[in-house]
Amino acid sequence: RRRNEPSSAAAKSLAFEVSAMHVEQLPEFQRAACVRTGMDEATFRIRLAVLWTGKKLLVPNPRSHDLVVLDAMKIYPDQVYFAVTAEGVEALGEPVTIDAGLRVDLFVISSTALNPANGCRVGSEENSDDFDYRLLRELRALDDATPVVTPVDEAAIMDDIPSKGVPCHEVPVDIVCTPRRTLRVEAALPRPRGVHWSEVPAWLADTALARGVRAWADAKARRAHAMNAREAKNRTPGGNGTRLLSAVRHLVDARLLEEKALSGPSFDLACHHAASLPEFKRARVVRVNQSWRNFQLRLAAVAAGKILIMPFRGLRDLAVIDPAAISPDHYAEAVTTEGARKFGKMLDIENTKLKVDLFVIGSVAVDPATGDRYGPFGTYEDLEYMLLRELGVVDAGTPVLAAAVEAMLVGDLIAQTDGQRDEVPAEIICLPDRTIRLQDRAKPSGVDWGALTERKLSNDVVRRVQVKVGAVVPLPTAQSSSLPEPT
Repeated sequence: RRRNEPSSAAAKSLAFEVSAMHVEQLPEFQRAACVRTGMDEATFRIRLAVLWTGKKLLVPNPRSHDLVVLDAMKIYPDQVYFAVTAEGVEALGEPVTIDAGLRVDLFVISSTALNPANGCRVGSEENSDDFDYRLLRELRALDDATPVVTPVDEAAIMDDIPSKGVPCHEVPVDIVCTPRRTLRVEAALPRPRGVHWSEVPAWLADTALARGVRAWADAKARRAHAMNAREAKNRTPGGNGTRLLSAVRHLVDARLLEEKALSGPSFDLACHHAASLPEFKRARVVRVNQSWRNFQLRLAAVAAGKILIMPFRGLRDLAVIDPAAISPDHYAEAVTTEGARKFGKMLDIENTKLKVDLFVIGSVAVDPATGDRYGPFGTYEDLEYMLLRELGVVDAGTPVLAAAVEAMLVGDLIAQTDGQRDEVPAEIICLPDRTIRLQDRAKPSGVDWGALTERKLSNDVVRRVQVKVGAVVPLPTAQSSSLPEPT
């Protein structure tokens, strides 16, 4: 299946040399201060170029598999060739620690086959490329904006992967350098954001850096759990139902902590699964909440050319992000809170003609049998749904999807919360490895204006929708003003 296969080891080595020369000529390489490469033959010349041009080189130690850094400023010129060999890395490399404060500007990765249309690649199971990428994401040494480049020969270019029996490796590429040309991927697949520890082989999980990162991630998860517990404790008390909702939140947080799901990879898998559903694929306009857990789904929406509607926390406004008006290089930034303000436009409530085809809603817990859900505090997602129903942007036929992990499934949610639940149920619950579909779920048809507190009525988005639809708001009563804030 491989075309133009080099006829000898010498020809293959020459192909790698020329591909590496193309990498060196990239503007991304020239402006990089720190470059991560592998230790294979394909990247030998690149490793040399990194040090010859005064940069920092980040490589895996072939013996210990730990990441080490070689600083060109600390290596004599006559040591450079030795420094990029396995023995040189062992002798001159400084081990990377979790507090090193590194920032990787270019990630060079190896591939045996790849599809330049979507960046999907097949790598080797014997190297640590994909794991190193995830590990550096955990350390925040790189992000979605960090370019990923691969040097390959022309025979590695294929247009039929991923395919049955030929799965993709986790990290897609942005730039492909062959001996003949440089290809830039226009619609790269979503990237992993952290380590899924249950899937890491022992020879990688047992490195000093991996153990340190895992301990750090676990401590971060415990802090998040403690913060959520304090937040719930300090909430304005409601009735018994409110206390039970807090208990459900603690239950889910404890499960997430036990499964190490707070750091992100499990939610990324749920997002990738959601992006493969027919409801997502045929949607033209997708509404996704602003949670970090759904970052990959927001990114997948704009990468697929869909218009994204993203609310700001507290329903301060609704951003409309049109990928047609944004460079693909800025997609990852555009779907963050800060990027939405920079690249998006605020929803024109008075004149909008948009129609949402899929409504992705946040959840802390969801009942797999009924779709009843309990959402995050302070997000106002149910109110937003009802406001969009008033405007006609959402209707009864708009599917409501919750991306979740197993730890968030809570049976008999209504019984466990004394009847308390959010008003908009999920019709599709998308988990990392399966989809739950629920039929005939009753959803709010609009806003119950009389049930809104003064705080909600003073919200600018609420007020503008009220004026647009000509709603009459009853005077608040003592009973209605004392109700706990809905989500």
